[in-house]
Amino acid sequence: MTRSEGLLEEILERVDIAEYISQFVDLKKTGNSFKGLCPFHDERTPSFSVTPEKKLYHCFGCGAAGNVVGFAMKYHNLDFVDAMKMLCERYNIVFEKRERPKHYNEIFEIHNELLIRSKQDLLANTGRHALEYMLKRGFDRQILDEYDIGYFPQNFDISFLRKKYSKNSLAATGLFYEYSGRLNFKFAGRLSFPIKDTMGNVIAFSGRALKDDVKPKYINSPTTDIFEKRKFLYNMDGAKSEMKKEKTGIVVEGYIDVMRCSQAGIKNTVSPMGTSFTKEQAALLKRYCDDVILVFDGDFAGKKAAYRSLETFIDINFFPQVVFLPEEDDPDSLIKEKGVSAFLEKLESRKDLFVTYINNLSKYADSYQKKLKIIERIKSLLIKVKNPYLKDEYFAQTAKIFDLNEETLRKDIEFSSHKNTFKRIEKGEGRLNYFCEENFLASLFSLSEDVIDSLLEDMNEDYFSDENFKKIFKKIIDVLQNGDIMHVLLNDEEIGEIASNILITDFGDEDPYAVALKNKNKLRFNYLERMKKIKINELSQFKNDPVKSEEILEKLNNILTEIKELRSSVLEV
Repeated sequence: MTRSEGLLEEILERVDIAEYISQFVDLKKTGNSFKGLCPFHDERTPSFSVTPEKKLYHCFGCGAAGNVVGFAMKYHNLDFVDAMKMLCERYNIVFEKRERPKHYNEIFEIHNELLIRSKQDLLANTGRHALEYMLKRGFDRQILDEYDIGYFPQNFDISFLRKKYSKNSLAATGLFYEYSGRLNFKFAGRLSFPIKDTMGNVIAFSGRALKDDVKPKYINSPTTDIFEKRKFLYNMDGAKSEMKKEKTGIVVEGYIDVMRCSQAGIKNTVSPMGTSFTKEQAALLKRYCDDVILVFDGDFAGKKAAYRSLETFIDINFFPQVVFLPEEDDPDSLIKEKGVSAFLEKLESRKDLFVTYINNLSKYADSYQKKLKIIERIKSLLIKVKNPYLKDEYFAQTAKIFDLNEETLRKDIEFSSHKNTFKRIEKGEGRLNYFCEENFLASLFSLSEDVIDSLLEDMNEDYFSDENFKKIFKKIIDVLQNGDIMHVLLNDEEIGEIASNILITDFGDEDPYAVALKNKNKLRFNYLERMKKIKINELSQFKNDPVKSEEILEKLNNILTEIKELRSSVLEV
């Protein structure tokens, strides 16, 4: 078990979930649980329940659910690590990961010292030209201070750091390079944009050249022990509260764009720092807002970046809107030259990114073969859309734009995603399938990891009809392989809330292992019933092929034999 999983286990054991949540919600004891008004949606009748015995909270109104770490994440808008850190500080639990290198804390200290020195140098004679550069671009001193903008002189002296930190610690920051046996500072002669984590700690720098003939224009911190660019968004620490308030996040391309928006009063703006938008960045956005607007340049590169991000957002069930600015504009130049009203007007013209992408693809469907190829691409995305109402809209839009029969498109996608094989059985047993799937998964959370491992060793994801339960099953396998604890899943971005909801299942005094065995038999029975139908269909398809038919028949007989053996135990479930 890694330190993070051991730490989670310690937090769940030592923190009384009811005591903690009662600091934010007025809870009243009702039997073995506590009830109160849900902090995550407006209500007048209490539907929010906390069950200390299960170490869980659950709202029967909006569906919010999880453990104490999950509550801290949702209530305080924190990521998993920051939520654990906050709980550790409050309940005097040692947070430090044992596997961290010795210089880990020093990396933070070095970044902070560089931040302070860069701000001093910006206001000193050595940084006068850098300050004038930003003032001439229309930024006031207040916004420069708010974003901790600084300057590192060309002959930046790092002796103050060498006196306090070892060469290894300085090298671990990624901010230095070695030449002729001595360390040199990478960002010398550049304007400094500090990059911070969601808690406001400086974890990296981006340095901008002040002269157009200096290449590259920007240099950025590399990946270090405290920074991976793909996991962070510039200004998320400053924008998260406004995002929560407005329920909307705005994504622009550059650091200057973020600052320009902020100075104009648009505070819910972040930047991916020039990277292709990653799943981690999309998930970070989703944590703080309900909607996101991508504001990208209208040139080829800007459109390509927006369209490339679409699948990343779809994978986490998040559907952005997009604004493409005129090719000669970016948010900085638009607001500076035409005023914030012109930028806000552009935001009002935003369109759904998925539909915009479909429209863009239609321009290339100038032959039947190209059209079919494009449809295949769209199908691969439509299959991933989970929201049924959005899916209906995208079906309709795709059919309209490409002049397709909507019903044919639906059937084609259903076939492609194999829903005709693994969909709910409509003749009465479908809902029962889901009950046994839910009960089986819920029972696992009351068992030890070695027992769970033995139960799952001969199972696979095809035992499950429900797509969410398939995901939970696969995540459980990952947990077991990594040596983690099951409660890690309750804080998972994708399935945490679903897993928390199934844990509300109450088995009374029944032994969880007995529940697991009974429902495993039911799962196996349902799986074999589905396989039986598939083999019967295959038998009719290959009726003129004696060799193939004999092979299918042998498999079918084995399936029928096992179904017969399982039937008696299944009837008891």
